[in-house]
Amino acid sequence: MSRWNLPSVTATGNLASDPELRYTASGTAVAQLMVICNDSRKNEAGEWEDVAQMPLTVVVWYEQAENVAASLHKGDEVTVTGTLSEDTYEDKDGVKRYRVKCRADVVAASVRYATVSIRKATRAALAAV
Repeated sequence: MSRWNLPSVTATGNLASDPELRYTASGTAVAQLMVICNDSRKNEAGEWEDVAQMPLTVVVWYEQAENVAASLHKGDEVTVTGTLSEDTYEDKDGVKRYRVKCRADVVAASVRYATVSIRKATRAALAAV
């Protein structure tokens, strides 16, 4: 197995917040999303309940990052396909923490509970947003 073969994932969930769009020093767009995937299961009373799972941090690059930031909002259901990697960072107390990140190849809005209008985006149109 090559060191470049990263595990892939497809996940469906809701955005925990609006996408955060920023630009690198060279002007490359990058957006970060937090996707919460819920699992439905029966509780002891036999009733269905949603159980929140671990949030998935999703990173989106280039024009897709601008499209995601212009189109999606907190609470929207999305399906993300991408590759997983582990990220390490230090928290405010100096403790080394780990999290799983997904570099998105595709981010798609779900039409299970909503309608979506699709239009081709141009860089000029995105700059006006």
